[in-house]
Amino acid sequence: MATLVQQPAVMECTGWDSYRLLDSGGGRKYESFGDHSFIRPEPQAMWQPRLDDWPASGEFIPGSDEDGGGRWSLEPSVPEDGWELSWNDVRFTALPTPFRHLQFFPDMSVVWDWMRGQLAGREDAETLNMFGYTGLGSLALSDHGKVTHVDASKKSVAQARENAALSGMGDRPIRWLVDDAAKFTAREVRRERRYDGIILDPPKFGRGPKNETWRLEDSLPALVSDCAKLLDEKSAFLFLTVYAVRMSSLSIAGLLNEALSGLPGKIEHGDLAVREEGAGAEDNGRLLPTAIFARWSNPGKGRRCMTHNDSLILEVADFEVDVLTGIYSEETGKPQPLRFTIQVRYDVEDRYDPDTPLDASKNYMDIKFAASEGLPKGVHFKLIEAVGDHICETLFAQDVRVQAVTVKIVKLAIAEANEKIGITLHRERPTG
Repeated sequence: MATLVQQPAVMECTGWDSYRLLDSGGGRKYESFGDHSFIRPEPQAMWQPRLDDWPASGEFIPGSDEDGGGRWSLEPSVPEDGWELSWNDVRFTALPTPFRHLQFFPDMSVVWDWMRGQLAGREDAETLNMFGYTGLGSLALSDHGKVTHVDASKKSVAQARENAALSGMGDRPIRWLVDDAAKFTAREVRRERRYDGIILDPPKFGRGPKNETWRLEDSLPALVSDCAKLLDEKSAFLFLTVYAVRMSSLSIAGLLNEALSGLPGKIEHGDLAVREEGAGAEDNGRLLPTAIFARWSNPGKGRRCMTHNDSLILEVADFEVDVLTGIYSEETGKPQPLRFTIQVRYDVEDRYDPDTPLDASKNYMDIKFAASEGLPKGVHFKLIEAVGDHICETLFAQDVRVQAVTVKIVKLAIAEANEKIGITLHRERPTG
C-alpha cells in the first residue's frame, strides 16, 4: 500500500522571466508579469514590505466580504486584450480577471515541472487535468502523450484552446471538454478507464455547465474516491491542490491515503510557495505560501498495454457541392457538380452514457463544411483527388481526434445511364 510521509514539504516556485514576486507584506503582494507589475491582496503576507515603493500597472482593490469580490484599478498601459507570456515551451495570454488573478497561477509552475518529471521518457502516457482552467497544465502534460482537459467554464476552455494555438500546440492530442468534474469522473469510472496521471485543482466553490453545485469540503471526498478508481499500479501520479480554505495539508493527504490505500507508491503533502526576489547577495527572499497540496507518486510505474480495437466512424453521405475541377470546368468555365460521401474515423470513448457531453463526438456539420465552405473559392482543382486531399487536411486540422478520413466523390456532370464515375480517397493522419 502507499506510504504516507508525515513530514510536510514545500514546493517552491522561484519565478522566471515572465513572472516574479518582487515584494510582499501588509496583506498584499507585488508581482511582475512580463512588462507589467501588479499589486494584489495576499492575507498570508503578514510581515512588512521590504521595498518603500511599489510602482505598478494596476492594483486589485478587494471587496468587503471575505470570499472575494473587488475591482481592478488599471493604468492605460495595460492592454485590454491581454499580453503574451511564456513558461518553457508554453505560451499564453495574461489578462486581469474579476477574480483577482491573471488567467494563470504562477505557483503551479513547480507542479508542471514535477508532473513532467514523473512522466520523463514517456510519449504514450494518458493524463487527466480536472478543473483545467486555461490549459497551461494540459499543454505541459501534452509533451508526454494524450491529455483530457476538463473544466466547467466554456470561456476557460476557449482560452485554453487559444493558448494551445499560441504555443504552436493546436495539433497536440488534447481533448478539450466543457463538463462537470464530478459527473465526468463518475462516467469514466463506469467505463473502467485508467490514466497514467491525474491533476486536480478544484475551487472552493463553483458551478458546473448545468448549474451543478461544487463545495470543496462536501464534494472533494467523493471526487478523490472516483479519481483513485481511474488509477492502477501502472499509473504514475495524482496531484491535488487546494486554495483559500481553512484546511491542513494533512487533511487532504489523509484523504488520498484512504482513497489510494490499495496502490503502491508514496503520498506527500505540504505547501506551494513562491520565493520573493532577494534584496541582495545574502538575501534569498521570503517564501510566500499560496496553497496546500497532497500528491501520490508511484516510482514503480509501468507502461499500460492497450488491448481493445474499438472504432467510431462518422459519416455524411450523398450531398452535392459545385466545385471548379477537371476538364469540365476548364472547358465550360462553370463549377462541376460533385456528390460527396465522407467518413471520419474518430477517437472512440470506452462507453457512451446518456449524459455523455456533445463534445465527446464531432459535429457532423464540421464534416460537411470541409467539402463546402472549407474549399477555397475561385480555385480550380485540376484533379478531384486534390479536392479530396484538401478535405482530409481540413478535417485533420479541425480536430486532433480525427484519425483517418475517407472521401468518396462522384462526378455528376459526365455520368451517363446512372453510372457512377469518381474516386475514393483514404488518408490516415500524418505522423511526426
